[in-house]
Amino acid sequence: MRRILALVSLITMLIAPALAASAAGVDLRAENKHSVAVIIGNKKYTNRIPEVSFAHNDAAAVRRYVIEVLGYRKGNVMDLRDATKAQLEATFGTEKRPRGRLFNWVRAGRSNITVFYSGHGVPGLQDRRSYLLPVDGDPNLAEITGYPVDLLYANLAKIDAKSVTVLIDACFSGESPKGLLVRSASGITLTAKRPQGAAGLTVLTAAANDQLASWDEKAKLGLFTKHLLDALYGAADSSESGNADGSVTLVEVERYLQEEMSYAARRRFNRQQRATVLGNADHVLAVLPPEMTTKSIDVEVLQEKYTLKSGANVRRAPSTRAPKVAFLAKDAEVQVSGKVKGSNWYRVERDGQPLGFVFGELLETAALSVPKPPVDPQGGKSSQTGRSAQAFKPGQVFRDCQGCPEMVGLAGGAFDMGTQAGMAAANAAVQGFAQAEQPAHRVAVPAFAIGRHEVTRGQYAAFVKDSGRKSRGCYVWSTADWKQERKRSWKSPGFAQGDDHPAVCVSWQDAQAYAKWLSGKTGGSYRLPSEAEWEFAARAGGAGRPWGGQVGRQCRHANGADRDYAVKFPQDTLVNNACGDGHVNSGPVGGRQANALGLFDTLGATPAVTS
Repeated sequence: MRRILALVSLITMLIAPALAASAAGVDLRAENKHSVAVIIGNKKYTNRIPEVSFAHNDAAAVRRYVIEVLGYRKGNVMDLRDATKAQLEATFGTEKRPRGRLFNWVRAGRSNITVFYSGHGVPGLQDRRSYLLPVDGDPNLAEITGYPVDLLYANLAKIDAKSVTVLIDACFSGESPKGLLVRSASGITLTAKRPQGAAGLTVLTAAANDQLASWDEKAKLGLFTKHLLDALYGAADSSESGNADGSVTLVEVERYLQEEMSYAARRRFNRQQRATVLGNADHVLAVLPPEMTTKSIDVEVLQEKYTLKSGANVRRAPSTRAPKVAFLAKDAEVQVSGKVKGSNWYRVERDGQPLGFVFGELLETAALSVPKPPVDPQGGKSSQTGRSAQAFKPGQVFRDCQGCPEMVGLAGGAFDMGTQAGMAAANAAVQGFAQAEQPAHRVAVPAFAIGRHEVTRGQYAAFVKDSGRKSRGCYVWSTADWKQERKRSWKSPGFAQGDDHPAVCVSWQDAQAYAKWLSGKTGGSYRLPSEAEWEFAARAGGAGRPWGGQVGRQCRHANGADRDYAVKFPQDTLVNNACGDGHVNSGPVGGRQANALGLFDTLGATPAVTS
């Protein structure tokens, strides 16, 4: 189903794990007073080499973590963005002169070393060694212009450090998510030899030497970096991967990456990606604070039913720093099985199985929970505008004023929110979002009304004329990403539109203002639908897309990336060439089949905005 629109300026999901520590109770700032980190993010390459889109994001997230969580001093962190070969050699040394700048920064026997690299890796065409590719390197001349990984290991091993941890988000197959980096006869992919010289080091790399390292478009990070940070933040120490003792070991991280990262690569991208892990299996990579370990949680047993005052994240442990395991919508009913002693966190269950922890301020007893319309709604507009449950019947179609959106009353009900097991594999376009939409969870929504169609350009124009609201630019789809263009607006989105087309280039703030205006105009209570309400309406009682596996029928239900779209965007790989609807961009609302609830255009077309 169609994704809810997210603000694309929020490009990184910061996760604060711990990369190197020796035992619980350690004062990391004291432990790492003299520790040194080298953080490398190689994004922008010369010689027409494809960029590594999220390398700078990877480097920024790891740098922030090293400083804020591990306690490394800022002056002890070498931050190299778009490093050249000369900079790599100056930092790590050469074969003849192994003592580079890093060697000079280390205090013998008192410094831990963390090295992180995100960028291209390539195999040598002649010697088949693995090479880090500097931004001024030539992937076809890796032996001359690259930096050998085994040389990196060898020179690091010569430094008298307390520990050395190397993290590499790169692959060495000669490929990248944006295409081949090296010339290979007859399409044969070269396989680099496994680097030697890592004895005594702790090393984690993104993939085997014959595999491709994937990117997580949702998190705007490398897939390896994203899951590694998740693991070190505590996910690897959970009951699924570890022993929940508060210490994240190398073997726990390896299990987690194999279970989660490798699965995500296979499910979302149809490729194999397995991290390479070298070192002592029992080596402790992260130490979690006490509140993050489930074994240390003292819970007073309860057996009560509560409902959610508002939407709430369910956490693995009773802390906002703990990983999110589920989301519960407003008015959802849950079974509370315990309260954490000395805090306002509650343990909740679903279908008799422990789910996680919810902050107490978000809960109220079920007997006191009665769904009611908002008294002073903030108002808003989405592709369909929500209206509070008042004087309408389920299935009733009504309009509150001439020019107002046509509404449909919905009875509400319960459904499984999120991506179901097996759904992502059925459609490539879903695979990039599957991780963010899991696990699927049961959600109940009360009765409400929602727009039968997307708000049209003509309807939005009437609001602008009456209110005088100004446009401030918008995000425009450009082949593979959303880019902000200040000159674009709902009046000039970059393609032709009629007044019966959906309004585009409308921000969340614009949507809120539109529905607030609509409420004042009609005396009704218009607002943006919640994410749960939107998904309930779009799913219309189904678990998948209405065309099922018959991709040729997609255009009957959705204005999506079809063969007409592919004419303008030939670089986009997520295209369904089995059908066409005659529209490269938007088309008139209601031009396709309605779903089972009588709603049009809930799939494809214009992204939706929710509260």
